[in-house]
Amino acid sequence: MRHLLRKKLAGLAATLLFAGIANAQMPHPLSFYPYAQGNVWQYRDASTQEIVYRRYNDSVSIGADSNIYIHARYVPGQLRKERIDTSFFLFLTTFQPDYPRYKLAADSGQSWIAGRDIILPEDTAIVTVSDVYQGFVFGVLTTIKVFTFSIHFPPPQPPTWLGDEHLASGFGLVFAFIEGGSAPYLSGAIIDGVHWGEPIVGVKEIPNKPAQFSLHQNYPNPFNLVTRIQYFLPVSTDVSLRVYDILGREVAILVDGFVEAGVHETLLNGKELSSGVYFYRLEARGFVESKKLLLMK
Repeated sequence: MRHLLRKKLAGLAATLLFAGIANAQMPHPLSFYPYAQGNVWQYRDASTQEIVYRRYNDSVSIGADSNIYIHARYVPGQLRKERIDTSFFLFLTTFQPDYPRYKLAADSGQSWIAGRDIILPEDTAIVTVSDVYQGFVFGVLTTIKVFTFSIHFPPPQPPTWLGDEHLASGFGLVFAFIEGGSAPYLSGAIIDGVHWGEPIVGVKEIPNKPAQFSLHQNYPNPFNLVTRIQYFLPVSTDVSLRVYDILGREVAILVDGFVEAGVHETLLNGKELSSGVYFYRLEARGFVESKKLLLMK
């Protein structure tokens, strides 16, 4: 059933955005991840057609190590720091910073470890370039790489597929299909000063020091094994962030102590939890907010 849904949504995104042609020629690796400051990407869900998020490159710098450092903002509510090294490996510096998320120069069939489970390090996240093809993005014929994400466990347990991400030369991420059914595709962008696709909805600033307390929806949701939870603190204070099952029983303590003011992100590892609905609750200086998440194994 999941395989059929995956094919259906991928086909829908192809109709909306691009059509595949075999025998792609490989362009420069950095073209698959346009990193210039000021670049903006806007995504709609292939099923609902709703705008699901926008990404804005706030700042970009070249370090003394010749690495490219990117500070990106996602609306709604996520900040991300990235690094591209001289081998064209892209790392998320605040999440599994020692493992590359993308190897931008990789060709079809190449695989690598993208992370290890925090609790059970023998469980590894593997990324494979599962396809390279040519297709049209906003009417431009370009090369597209498909990065397939999966979790591999010790034998005899089979691996679990987590999702596919399509990166196009000159455009970056143009389509993804994520475990649980989410399927965002690129509907509009401003890349190196050129506007593509539909108009970009206004991008709001996310300050380094938020004006008020807030708890954001976890991402991804639904999730398999690991999800991110972001929260904002306008002042430094004691923080409690806990996870409960549908019966109100505490199943995880994510934060319990003093935290500095600012934008913060923590991870929930669902390895020891059963599939189902859970609630996470933030308490900080009289502020209390809860949100629901869904774990699907």
